[in-house]
Amino acid sequence: MISYGIESGNQAVLDQAKKKTTIDQSRNAVKMAKQAEIKVAAHFVLGLPGESEKTLKETIDFALSLDVELAQFYCATPFPGSSLYELARSQGWIEGRNFEEFRQDNAVMNLPGLTPAMVNHYRKKAFRRFYLRPNRLFQMLKLMRASGITESIKGGLRFMKWAGS
Repeated sequence: MISYGIESGNQAVLDQAKKKTTIDQSRNAVKMAKQAEIKVAAHFVLGLPGESEKTLKETIDFALSLDVELAQFYCATPFPGSSLYELARSQGWIEGRNFEEFRQDNAVMNLPGLTPAMVNHYRKKAFRRFYLRPNRLFQMLKLMRASGITESIKGGLRFMKWAGS
């Protein structure tokens, strides 16, 4: 298996994040890995500077369009010492935040037109849309080992509870 840090399904957001990749490069990397019979995990970051509801939807749609076995959706997190932290602090996007809140599963930046609650909502939506497709559920079953089925079922039930809230 290979993992790709695709980050976003919107080129302007990728450019603003200085990712130095394109949507087409990501699509081609996945395609080449699949041709080589390598399983693929894709990683996306929601709530980057320049993000909007429209670009969040584009990222989710892009994730769904890729032939990948696994997808992970993170919240952009301005960890202290990072350039994102300096930008977020200078723009007032993280005022009044506790550092305990700074995790990749919890949005903390209050971007123009995009609240942390909105990013968290789209993150859950991304997981639901990606993993609750019938063909994806079947693919997940194929990835499991028989010895881990009980734990996988428990994890799946925890996911359904989390994703439904």
